[in-house]
Amino acid sequence: MGEVDQKELLLYIDECFTKILEKNDVLQVIAMDENYDPVRSTMHDRQINLDYTGLFGSLLMKARRAVRLMDANDTLLEIRVRTNKHETFITPDHHVTFITIQNPIDRI
Repeated sequence: MGEVDQKELLLYIDECFTKILEKNDVLQVIAMDENYDPVRSTMHDRQINLDYTGLFGSLLMKARRAVRLMDANDTLLEIRVRTNKHETFITPDHHVTFITIQNPIDRI
């Protein structure tokens, strides 16, 4: 991937945060860089941010590898992890990945 203008990247992250947080059921959002370090977060505890980005970053790496093994021409778009209490979306984007934690929404 080519070099990214940090100012443009931060503006993009801010814009995405605004759009994500407009959703009613969103509880937390974390943006992490290509090294799985938190860039911006709604969580105030740095250690929790590092735990989330480290664990979900590892899951993201493994899921990407699994997708490549299934079809080398395919691309991972999103991972959804749902529990009884929460639903987490991991959405990789060119130079940043968003982790969105929300209340589960039952769709019928």
